[in-house]
Amino acid sequence: LRVPELEQELHAKAARVGQAKAQLKQTRAAHEAAKANVETAKAIVLETFAAIARGEAEFLRWQAELERGKKLTTGLVYDKQTLDEVTFQKQAAHAGWEQAKAKHLATKAGVIESEARRDKAAADVEAAESSLLVAEADRDQAQVWLDYRDIRAPYDGVVTQRNVHTGHFLQTSSSGS
Repeated sequence: LRVPELEQELHAKAARVGQAKAQLKQTRAAHEAAKANVETAKAIVLETFAAIARGEAEFLRWQAELERGKKLTTGLVYDKQTLDEVTFQKQAAHAGWEQAKAKHLATKAGVIESEARRDKAAADVEAAESSLLVAEADRDQAQVWLDYRDIRAPYDGVVTQRNVHTGHFLQTSSSGS
């Protein structure tokens, strides 16, 4: 039998399967990118940890210089202007150290955010895989319905009389005619 609407439905459902496969590929790529982003965020945390150490060392250097300068000022080896400059350098180093600590906290939060995005991307992959399975099942069901267009005899034989011809409209036997 010819059933063009079922044939078209099968083509549409096969196209949805292709679309679901493409979406799955896209979500897998996004998941890989999210995993790489987590690693980048962790590397940035290590970098900011090093900046904290550098800031602390700079602060301690200028603090020691200030202590030395105070001793030398009493002996008139250091002048007041140089001591003021060292004090400002110490304050700037302290501010840089505090800034590095704050940036470190922010990058640690960035790692948590990146991990959450990675986990969401993993969930998106699972959802896309499920969508693909649904689309394939839908396509397979349409194929089963389309397979009903072929009328098969329960046994081998020869057609001796044909009462229905191409183009005739058929009704179910429950219609009474």
